[in-house]
Amino acid sequence: MGKEIEKIALSRGHEIVSIIDINNREDFASEAFRSADVAIEFTAPSVAYGNCLEAFKNGVKVVSGSTGWMGEHGEEMRRLCQEEGEFLIRFMTSHPKDASHKLIDTIAAQPKLCKHLHLPVQCGSDRLLQQMNRHYTVEQYLELIDYARKTVPGITFSSDIIVGFPGETEEDFVKTLELVRKVGYMQLFTFIYSKRTGTKAAEMPDPTPRKEKTDRMTRLLATQDEIAMALVKAQVGQTVRVLVEGFGRNEGTLSGRLDNNLTVEFAADPALLGSYATVHLTGARATVLLGEVEA
Repeated sequence: MGKEIEKIALSRGHEIVSIIDINNREDFASEAFRSADVAIEFTAPSVAYGNCLEAFKNGVKVVSGSTGWMGEHGEEMRRLCQEEGEFLIRFMTSHPKDASHKLIDTIAAQPKLCKHLHLPVQCGSDRLLQQMNRHYTVEQYLELIDYARKTVPGITFSSDIIVGFPGETEEDFVKTLELVRKVGYMQLFTFIYSKRTGTKAAEMPDPTPRKEKTDRMTRLLATQDEIAMALVKAQVGQTVRVLVEGFGRNEGTLSGRLDNNLTVEFAADPALLGSYATVHLTGARATVLLGEVEA
C-alpha cells in the first residue's frame, strides 16, 4: 500500500479527501482511487503528469499540489489543463520564491487552475525576514501580490504568519499588521513562535514575555477576522459554480468551494456530492458563505 501521510475525514464520516504518498505509481493507482471519490490532495512537489491524468480519468475532480510543481513542470501543467473533463487544480502551498510572474500568467490563462494563491510571508518586518533567512523583502512580496491582483481578477490569497519570533518588537509586529491590511488575505494560518532545538532561532535572545505574544496574536486575529468577513460579504449576490465536496455544519446542508477557495454552504440532496452545482450566494455566517442551489 502507498504510505499514508494524512486522511482528512469530513463530518458524518464521509471521507472525500485523502493525502497519500504518490511517489509509487502502482500504489497510487490502487489506493488513491478507492480512498477519495472527489478530491486528492497532493503534497509531493513533483506530481507526475500521468498520475494526474489517470486520476481525472478515474473521476477525481480536484488535485492539489505545490507551486514548486508549476515551476518544475510548467509545460506539463499547461498540457494537463488542455485535457477534456471537469476538473480543477489547486495549489496547496508555496514559498514566495517559487511564485513568479510566469506562474501568475499561467493561472490567469487556464480556467482549470483555481484563482487562489497561498503565499506564506511569515511576517511584515524586513529585519525579521532576514533573520528567518526568507530571501525576499516585504516590497518584493507586495509586488508579487499586486501583479497577481492585476493579472487574475478576483484572485484571493492566504498566508502563514508567525507572531513572537525571537527579538520581535512592537514596531516589527505593527509592520506585520500593516502588511495583512494591505494584502487583504482571505485566510491566515497563524502561529506563536515556539523554540525548536537545533535551529539558529533557538539560540537568539527572546526577551518578549509570553503574554505580550498572546496579546499580539489576539490583535492579529481580530484584524484578520474583520478583513475576511468583509471579503466574504462582498461575494453575496453573485451566482457561482461550486464543486460540492462535503457536508455543511447544519443538518441537511452541503458545502463546496468557489474558484477563489471561499467556502459556501447550502441545503441540498447528498446526491450532489462530487458534482458541480450552480449556487446563488444569499448571505454569510462569519467567514462562510450561505447560498441556495439554482435549478
